[in-house]
Amino acid sequence: MSSRLYPMAAGNFAIGTGMFVTAGLLPPISTDLGVSRSAAGQLMTVFALAYALLSPVLAALTARMSRRTVLLVAMGVFVAGNTLTALAPTYALVMLTRVVAAAGAAMFTPTSSAVANALTEPERRGRALALVMGGLSVSSAIGVPLGTWLGEAAGWRATLWLVAGLGLVGLVGVAALVPEVRIPVSGRLRERFEPLRDRGCWR
Repeated sequence: MSSRLYPMAAGNFAIGTGMFVTAGLLPPISTDLGVSRSAAGQLMTVFALAYALLSPVLAALTARMSRRTVLLVAMGVFVAGNTLTALAPTYALVMLTRVVAAAGAAMFTPTSSAVANALTEPERRGRALALVMGGLSVSSAIGVPLGTWLGEAAGWRATLWLVAGLGLVGLVGVAALVPEVRIPVSGRLRERFEPLRDRGCWR
């Protein structure tokens, strides 16, 4: 597979780790921030909701940008969000920074799929998508356990620094290896929600 795909897989690995590792860090987060474990668990809920709601909106807003630029901005926002989470002193600020991190993830993951498709010959696109999106799957098997162990050994904020570092690796890789790609993308927000008219999607 093309080496241009690996930075996007690395970026999705960082995103998957940051998205799911919170589940293993609820005890130290709740203790440090002085909230219940259920309240700490809401950090995952907020991330997921922000990801789902912001993805179509941000896709419409960035429609005229090159896909490489979107990937760089997205991973930059993700890294910034996780850095701010690691530094945030209060529960409210941690919650806000999770929204920032989710915004970056909401731009990066779908864009990486489109770029992988555009950079690959038709007969290899299935393998390319499997590689790029495989970063999310591998994060559950490697990134999340590693992040949970680190959080227990050095504190949950250390895990967020790890996630930010992984994101930075993806950012540098995209900057170095992913070329400029322009893909026709609709800037109409209404079209982004067209699938919701399909009852099958709702089911």
